[in-house]
Amino acid sequence: MNTIEIFVRENEIVAGPFLLVGLIAVVRRILLLTAEAEQTIGTQELQNLIIELGVLTVLVISLSAALYFTNLMESRTSRDHD
Repeated sequence: MNTIEIFVRENEIVAGPFLLVGLIAVVRRILLLTAEAEQTIGTQELQNLIIELGVLTVLVISLSAALYFTNLMESRTSRDHD
């Protein structure tokens, strides 16, 4: 709701909450995959699982970096306006 309030008030979309929700969703998927790893016995299934975990890891790193730089730019912008 805070994001919608900011958008209505300032006509500006804040990316931080969306990045955070995406990051939480990716981490949840990683946790589910690691729980499923115990049941995966076939080599092809295990290889697919490892590839998916690798892609999700890259996604976590990318979303974390995007969130960091978004917060950094927002803090610089708010300091410049004060």
